[in-house]
Amino acid sequence: MSLLLLYVGICWYVDFSIFQSSLLMAGSLLPVATLKKEQDTEDNQLMGLGSSGSTMIFQFKYDEIFTLLDITSNCEAILGFDRTALLMEPSLWLERINSLDLLRVKEELESLPKTDRLSVEYRFKHKKGHDVWLRDEYVPNYDEHHRLINVSGIRWDITKWKFKEEKLTLSERQYRACIDYAPDGVAIIDGQGEFCHINEMMLKITGHSSYTLGRRSIIDLINLDSRKEGKAWFAKLLSEKRANGEFCCEKRNGAEQYLSMSGTALDDDHFLIYVKDITAEHLSKMRIERRDHLLFALVQSMNKLLAFDDEAQNVEEHIQKDILEYLGNALSVDVVFLSMCKRLQNQKTEGFEIIETWQHENVTQCELEKGTEFTWQGGATSWRNRFITNRYVIERQETDFASLNSHPLMVQSGCNSIFMVPMLVKNEFWGFMGFGKNDTEKKWKLVDRRVLVAAVDSIMLAIRNRIAQHEIAAANIELEKAIEKSNLMAIESEKANQAKSEFVANMSHEIRTPMNSILGFTGLLLDSSLSPEHREWLNIVQASGNSLLSLVNNILDFSKIEAGSLEIERNPMTFKSCVEDVTGILSHEAAKRDLQLTFEVDEKVPHSILSDEARIKEILLNLVGNAVKFTHEGYVKIQVAVQGSKKLKSGDMCCIECSVTDTGIGMQESALHNIFQPFAQADTSTTRKYGGTGLGLAISRSLCRNLGGDIHVESKYGEGSKFTFTIMAEVSEDVRILNAQVQKPVVRDSLEIDENSKMGEQYPLSILVAEDNKTNQKVLRLILKKIGYSAEFVENGKLAAQAVTRNYYDLVFMDVHMPEMDGYEATRTIRTYENEHSDVKNHYIIALTAHAMKGDKEKCLASGMDDYLTKPVNLKALKVALKKCISHQGIH
Repeated sequence: MSLLLLYVGICWYVDFSIFQSSLLMAGSLLPVATLKKEQDTEDNQLMGLGSSGSTMIFQFKYDEIFTLLDITSNCEAILGFDRTALLMEPSLWLERINSLDLLRVKEELESLPKTDRLSVEYRFKHKKGHDVWLRDEYVPNYDEHHRLINVSGIRWDITKWKFKEEKLTLSERQYRACIDYAPDGVAIIDGQGEFCHINEMMLKITGHSSYTLGRRSIIDLINLDSRKEGKAWFAKLLSEKRANGEFCCEKRNGAEQYLSMSGTALDDDHFLIYVKDITAEHLSKMRIERRDHLLFALVQSMNKLLAFDDEAQNVEEHIQKDILEYLGNALSVDVVFLSMCKRLQNQKTEGFEIIETWQHENVTQCELEKGTEFTWQGGATSWRNRFITNRYVIERQETDFASLNSHPLMVQSGCNSIFMVPMLVKNEFWGFMGFGKNDTEKKWKLVDRRVLVAAVDSIMLAIRNRIAQHEIAAANIELEKAIEKSNLMAIESEKANQAKSEFVANMSHEIRTPMNSILGFTGLLLDSSLSPEHREWLNIVQASGNSLLSLVNNILDFSKIEAGSLEIERNPMTFKSCVEDVTGILSHEAAKRDLQLTFEVDEKVPHSILSDEARIKEILLNLVGNAVKFTHEGYVKIQVAVQGSKKLKSGDMCCIECSVTDTGIGMQESALHNIFQPFAQADTSTTRKYGGTGLGLAISRSLCRNLGGDIHVESKYGEGSKFTFTIMAEVSEDVRILNAQVQKPVVRDSLEIDENSKMGEQYPLSILVAEDNKTNQKVLRLILKKIGYSAEFVENGKLAAQAVTRNYYDLVFMDVHMPEMDGYEATRTIRTYENEHSDVKNHYIIALTAHAMKGDKEKCLASGMDDYLTKPVNLKALKVALKKCISHQGIH
């Protein structure tokens, strides 16, 4: 064993066997004095080195405390302790090692059995109290049973060298660190290629020790087969001062490895070499190249297969010799053949026929010919079953070709080993493809087997695709017919949906038109002097009319939801205000039933959110209204909370949960599963007793889901129910501030209406009404008169357009559905007239229509109208519309 000792550019080579064999004899330690007399000249030289002022030789036992066995006498000059003191107190050495280095030294010593040499540097407290720097080199000694018995070592006092190292400039230390701690192997070589300095990574990469590399040049690392390229690389390095190369090298254990070497000149005689192990990359590159070669062969094969005319009906017509040649060369085999299963006519038995063959140009013994037929005789009888179970068959020629046990296929192919892969067409065994080798190894590696199976599968995929083209063409014809039929059905369905929408819109219009008269006159009569009996009758009529109107609204909502056209708005609102409004609306009905109607809003619920206030009110009105309707005594309670404990801030998304609990009639558990289905009732008898269509809960569920939440129910028959719904909403700024910002420019909020006088007396308006229905004209005339307004009436849009050319009107109520000219066309005509006459002030046009479907309002506004009211006319909504008009026209 030898060591290469490197310090500050100085290179020492020490043959460790000189003192190793001398210190260890038959497993026992002899006195150093006796050894000196028996050593030869080299031993005396080494012991002389060991007796020098800065170098000593020692040996210790490999145990828990690494007991010192012997040491040369110059230890006193280095350590301050004489030889006797150290041998009498074996643990003295470890105890004096600096605490900062002790753990590292012990870890290094414990790794001795895993290596053939070890070096370590540490600080040792001299007997006089100061620290000295030591460097130890250890070599483990084993007995004949390969058991580690003791360790031989050599120790140097490197204090002066360390002192010199500390005086190195910063750039020199950085340079050494770059080399010693580089992630790649780094070495400094001289002009002969011999190593002057080697970092630890270089030793790990090559597997050699520093002593071994110290006796070899960098060219010696390169295999003989690559030695010529290595010398050329070194010559280029010497001449051009820079060179790169990749070479096949040999590790210490004899294994091949591929190294990348990059060299650059430090000065005229020294070169810095970077070495990287690229074995994995090189092998991967070779595998990729082989894969690319195979893929190219497969692509060429499939291109050939796909290039044939569609007229070819037989599979074998698609496969030519070129395809077999591509595969044979890519897979490095000697023979490739393709066979097809058939019934042999001459022998009236089943067998197979060779329909194509290829052999390498160096193969001469193959006698397989196209058209040769074989039977499933001998060992081949099991091939068919093995094809199905194993996906391949390997047949080897164990004896000479004249053996009676050999199948004729083996004899005529002249191959020692054949790998055969089945070919399936429509899940039926069609034939097989064989690949033969003549080498004596006769082994098919797993990777080769997989490659061959994949190659045949790829070919068969192309063949099956060609066969399927005819079937696909026929299927395409049928598909085109089906698509055509489907398109016709889609057109019919679209027509049906359109007809349905038109029907719902027309029905809504037709129902709202008479309802306008019914509710209008009912409201007017209720405001007159009536007997108690007549007032009760009219209240019943008005309630029935409102119920019918509610039903129409539900049907419209359900139609929108079913068509997927329901729109959700996102405006600032207060959830608590929604609850207050709903309880205010239903409190009268609850009081009549002697019910407690209460609500609780958790303080964590955001004051302001962005959501659709109208839709939330619709859900609450539905749930709370049902609770009041189905509760005879007790209470109805509304509770609002926010899910989660996170403190919310503006912009956060939150989940608001609202529950409506009652002590009403409750429901059977069997009825709960379909309670949210359209037109469903928990009990059909409730329809007769309480009324209702069963649309309300279905609409409420759809609204909750459109608002990002859902709804569910808990109920116990005879005890009450609890409906809980959730919505997702964005936390907004203070809704009162936002509303103030929105309402700031609107003048109507500043309008003050004297409750003791009529609105028309305070804010007079000239009004034109375009309405073709005489009854609706009369209702609107009376309602307007009630609040102090009179109006001019025309029966269609054409007359309305003519009227504005004669007179100016502050307000025009425009029906949409009229004869001769509808409201849309009339509005566009009026706007055109206004644009053509700059001296004419724009008329304020309000749509007054029974059309309340999705898009009707937008259509009215798009035609040029300013506002939109639906029939039946609601006095409160009418007053709001009039206020808008007054504000817009600037009437005081």
